[in-house]
Order: sequence, then structure tokens, then C-alpha cells
Amino acid sequence: DAMFGGCFSLTSVTIPDDVTVIGTSVFYNCNSLASVVIPDGVTTIKEYAFSLCEGLTSIEIPNSVKTIEIYAFEDAPNLTDVYYHGTKEEWNQIEIGECNEDLTKAKIHYQLNAPVVKASNVASTGKIKLTWNAVEGAVKYKVYRCKTQNGKYVLMNTVTGTSMINKNAVAGQKYFYYVIAVAADGAVSEKSNIVSRTCDLERPVTTLSNDEATGKVKISWNAVSGATKYTLYIYDADGNQLKTSSTTGTSITRLLL
Repeated sequence: DAMFGGCFSLTSVTIPDDVTVIGTSVFYNCNSLASVVIPDGVTTIKEYAFSLCEGLTSIEIPNSVKTIEIYAFEDAPNLTDVYYHGTKEEWNQIEIGECNEDLTKAKIHYQLNAPVVKASNVASTGKIKLTWNAVEGAVKYKVYRCKTQNGKYVLMNTVTGTSMINKNAVAGQKYFYYVIAVAADGAVSEKSNIVSRTCDLERPVTTLSNDEATGKVKISWNAVSGATKYTLYIYDADGNQLKTSSTTGTSITRLLL
């Protein structure tokens, strides 16, 4: 306790990762200390820990902190930004003692909730469509993609909405994705769930006509990139499948209807 109390020339400090408690008065009256990063694993900030730190303007607090004792941030009038590595709901669960108004009146930058992502295919094009829920406090979303689940994900796009179509996906290729929500101040969420999807082929557009020579029904369609053959399914008026026909071309005639 009070290890660095009254060290007026102390401007920065690195707290070891194995620390679990910020002791009583440990930085008391260190009025040149401008910013502090508290490592993950710390559960308690004891009384007077940062009291009279008049030069302190910002602090990072992990969501492992459960208790901030009385007077921990008393007389830290220039503390303007608290970067909390958790959600607003988690911050509200911290037991904060009295006389910590300089902490609680600062701007709290919460970590955003991670979006929940779903993947599907666009029926007309076969391209992969991602959708996710709107995250409170987010102004944009970063979408990352990889061809293997455990490979290196690359930022593919940044969007302001809650959906995106992967227009350059290649038919037959499976892709993996996750999304990160971003706040106006740059705070980000954890990664979303990873989703995977295989890009389908574009849906052919068919037209009907009659063969001039035979009068038989002729069905034609556009060539689809990546397709090696086409299968035509024929149904009766009641929805019963009658037959199928396959071809490598873009039309079929002389069908037995």
C-alpha cells in the first residue's frame, strides 16, 4: 500500500499482469500521472488508490474489476475519459464506493456488445448475405472474411447497416465470417460468432417458346458462370414431378410433356 504515494515526478506506470488488487493509496497524490492502464485480472481498486491524482485524464479499467472502494478517485478533477473493457450493464454491476464522483462523472467508453451474425444465400445471384442485429452505441460494423475457419481473417468491408452481400464470392467456395461493432469514439466489440456459407451459382432466368419446326415447347436460359450442366425439372399442375432432363447447353426442346 502507498508504494508510490507522493511521487510527484511519476508520469506513467506499467502494472504487472499478475496484479489482482490496486492497493490502498498506492498512487496517492501522484499529480503528474496522466493515464493508467489497469490489466485484466484486477478485481479491486482500494480506497485512495488514485486520490489527489490531479493530472490523471484517462484510465482503462477491465471488466474483471468488481469493487472500487471509497475515495479511490477522490480529487482527480481532470479525469475525463474512462475506457471500460466491458458493457454498460457490467459497469453498472461494479460496487463503487462514495466520494468517487470524479470517476463517475467522466465519460465512460463502454465496450460494445458483439453482434450475432447469420448467413444465407441470395436466391437470384447465389451470393452470400450476412445479417446481424443492431448493437446499441455502434455507428458502423467491420466485416472480416477467411476461406478457412482458423486462418487469417481479412477486413472485407465496413458498413453502417446491419447486412452485407459478399458480391465477389466465388461460386462453390466456402467462406467464414465474423463482424465487429464500432462506436463513434472508436471503441469496439468483441468478435461476433463465426458463420460459414458456400456461395451458390446464379439462378438462371428462363424463357418459353415453341420450336418452329416441331411446335414442341422450347425452354431457354442464360449461361450461368461456373455452371457445367443444367437440370430441368418438370411438374404437372398438381405439383407432381414428371421427369428431369439435363444438358450442358442453354436450352432444351422436344420434351415429352
